[in-house]
Amino acid sequence: MQRKKLMKKGISLGLACLLTISMAMPTIAEEQTVPQATEVQEEVREEPQESEETNDTDLTEPEKKENPEENSEILTDDAEENEKVENEEKVENSQDDAKQEEQLEIEEDAVSVQAAREANSFKMEGTVLKEYTGTGGAVTIPDGVTEIADYAFDGEGGVTSVRIPSSVKKIGYSAFSGCYGIVTLTISNGLKEVGSCAFNECTALRKVAIPDSVISIDSYAFKKCTALENLSIGKNVKTLGRSAFSYTAIKSVVIPDSVVEMGDSAFCDCEELNSATIGNGITNIEDYSFENCSKLSNVVLGKQLEYLGEYSFAFCDSLKSITIPDKVKTIGWCAFKENKALKTLKIGKNVEKIEGYAFNACENLSDVSWNSKLKYLEKDAFSETAIEKAVLPGTLTEVGEAVFCNCKNLKNVTVGSNVEEISQRMFEGCTTLEKVVINGNPTGIGYSAFNDCSSLNEINIPESITYVGGNAFADCSSLQTLKLGNGITKIDGRAFQGCTSMTALYMSYYLSEWGNDLVADCPSLTAYIYSDAKKAIQWAEENNVRYKLRGEFKPNAVSSLSAKSYGKNKVRLTWSEAVGAEGYLIYAQKNGKYGYVGMTTSGTSFIDKKALDTEYNYYWVFPYITNSSDKMVVGETSKYVYAKGITPAVTGLKASSLKGGVKLSWTKSRDAEGYLIYGIRDGGKYIYIGMTSGTSFTDKKAAKSGYNFYWVYPYHKNSQGKMITGLVAPYVYGKAK
Repeated sequence: MQRKKLMKKGISLGLACLLTISMAMPTIAEEQTVPQATEVQEEVREEPQESEETNDTDLTEPEKKENPEENSEILTDDAEENEKVENEEKVENSQDDAKQEEQLEIEEDAVSVQAAREANSFKMEGTVLKEYTGTGGAVTIPDGVTEIADYAFDGEGGVTSVRIPSSVKKIGYSAFSGCYGIVTLTISNGLKEVGSCAFNECTALRKVAIPDSVISIDSYAFKKCTALENLSIGKNVKTLGRSAFSYTAIKSVVIPDSVVEMGDSAFCDCEELNSATIGNGITNIEDYSFENCSKLSNVVLGKQLEYLGEYSFAFCDSLKSITIPDKVKTIGWCAFKENKALKTLKIGKNVEKIEGYAFNACENLSDVSWNSKLKYLEKDAFSETAIEKAVLPGTLTEVGEAVFCNCKNLKNVTVGSNVEEISQRMFEGCTTLEKVVINGNPTGIGYSAFNDCSSLNEINIPESITYVGGNAFADCSSLQTLKLGNGITKIDGRAFQGCTSMTALYMSYYLSEWGNDLVADCPSLTAYIYSDAKKAIQWAEENNVRYKLRGEFKPNAVSSLSAKSYGKNKVRLTWSEAVGAEGYLIYAQKNGKYGYVGMTTSGTSFIDKKALDTEYNYYWVFPYITNSSDKMVVGETSKYVYAKGITPAVTGLKASSLKGGVKLSWTKSRDAEGYLIYGIRDGGKYIYIGMTSGTSFTDKKAAKSGYNFYWVYPYHKNSQGKMITGLVAPYVYGKAK
C-alpha cells in the first residue's frame, strides 16, 4: 500500500507538471514510465499453478486402511494443511487483486495525463494564446497568458469547460464563438475586456459571473447563449455592447450604477427574463434593448435616465406598470408597443416628447398620469389602448395623426390651450367618446379626426378653426347639434356624412369653399345660416339642404381675455382675436359704476391708464363689425376679468451670501417709487426688514446658522401720499457668511 501511495503521488505530480508546462512548447512533455499490463498478468498466472499441482497430488493419493484413531489423526492433519493452503491462496489472490487494481489505476492515470495533455494544447505568441490545438474537454488557460486572441477557440464544440486565470486581460473577437459544448465558464478577477462575439452561440453555457475587474463587455459577447440562465455583472463594468446578452435564457438582471453605456438590443429576445433593474449610470436606453422579453414583469428604471429608445420595451407582454423617471425627456418610437398587460403609466414630469406608436396596441392601458411639460405627441402614440380619459396639458403644441385612434374606452377629452391642430384621425374609431373640450386656438380639424365617434354628443369648435377636413365628423351618429366657428372658410367632402341624429348645424359666416356630400345621410338636419352669409346660403341651396336664417352676423366673443396690474393706476388687457372683428370696445366697472373705457382697432390689447389702485377694476371686451349699412354691429362678450392699478411684481429677484449679510437684487418694477423688504430669519417670525428706492438691499442681520427667507414688495404713492404696495414675487433665501 505504501508503494501504491507513492506511485499515486508520483502520477499526480506528473499531471501537475503537464498542466503547467512551458508555454513556449505546450505540446511536449516528458514521457511517463508505466508498467506493462502483460507482465503483471503473467506473474499472476504462475503462482496459482504451483498451488493447484500440490492440491491435485494430495487428492489422488491411494487410500490406506488404518485403524480409526490413526485415520482420525491423519484427517486432522490434512484439514489443518488444507486450511493453511487455502489461507495462503487467499492471501496470494488478494495480493494479485491489489496488483491488478494498482495496475489499472496506473493505466487510468496515464490516460488522464495524456487526455489533459491533449486537452490543454495551444499555440502561443509570447503571452498571447493564438490558437487552441487540443482535443476538447476541460480546458485551463495557462497562468501567464495575458490575451486570448481572436478566433482562438472558434467552433471548438468539444470543449466542455473553460477556466481563465487572472493574468488574462482581454478575450478577443469570437475567441470562443460557437463552442457549443461549454457548460462551465470560470473567469478570474483580472480580466478587463470581453471582446465582440467572444462567447457568441455557446449554447450549453448556463452561468456567467462577470468579475469586478471587467470594464467592457463588447457587442454580441454572449448573444445566443440559449441555455444561459444566471448572470451577474461586476460592479465596475462601464459599457455593455450591442446585443451583448440577446437571445439568452437569463431570468433576471441587475445593471450596476457603473454602467454608463448600453448598446442597442442588449437584452432583446430574452424570453425568460422577468426582472430588470437599470442602474443610475445609464442616461440612454438604446433601441430594442429589451424588445420581445415576453415574461418581463418588473422593470426599475434608473434615476438619471433621459431617453428611452425605439422599441426599447416593445412586445413585453407581461409588463403591467411602468414609471418613467423625471429626467426622461423623450420616449422613443414604439418604445412600449403592444405591451398587452400594461395597465398603468406614470409619465415623468420632464417628458417633452412621446414618439410615434410609443404605446400603440397596449390594449389594457387605462390609467395614464399626464405631466405638465409635454410638447409633442406623435403619430399613433396611444392608439388602440384602453385609455378612458385624456387631459392634454397646456404645454402640448403638436399632436400627430391617429394619436388616440381606436381607443374604444375613451370617454372624455380635454385638448390643451396650445395645440396647433386637431390632427387627422386623432380620435377616429373612439366609439365611446362622449365629450370633447377644445381649449386654445387650433387652426384646423383634420381628415377623419372624429370619424366613427358614434357616442360623441358634445364638442366646441373654437373661432380660430379655419378648415374642417373630409370625413371629420362622419358617422358621429349621436351628435345632435354642432355649432361651427365663424373662422371656418373651407369644409371638405363628407365632413358630416352619416350624422343620423343631427338636427342643427350652425354654419360659419365666412364659409367660401366646400366639398361634396357634406351632410349626406343626415335626414333630420337643418342648417342655421346668417342672413348676410351669401356663400353659406349658396351652399345650402345648391345641395338641397334645409336651412333657416338667423339674422345678421355678429362677432363671437373674444377668448383668452386677461387683466394684469401694469403700474401706477394702470391695468393691461389682452385677448385672442375674434373672427371678423374690425375692432373692440372696452367697458369697465369701477367703484360700482359700469361704463365705457375705450376702444382699439389695431390689435388685441388695451391699457387702462385710469385704473383704481385700492380697489379692483372689472373689464369686458366687445368685438364689433360694420355692416353693409355702415352700422356698427357689436358682438358677444366673454366673462369679465379684473385687476388693480398697482405696480407689478419685481423680476429677477435673487439672494447672494456675503460676509456678514445677505444681498438681495432685482429688476425695477414699472412705476415703482420704492421697495419694502420683509423676511424670516433662521426660523423666526415674518417681519419687516427694511426698504430702499434702488434695486438692491443688504440684510446685515442675516443669520449664518440657518436660512433667511425674503420677499420684496414694490410700491407707489397715490395722490394723497398714501403708500400702495404692488404685487410680490416668489421668495428667495440665503445665509450670511
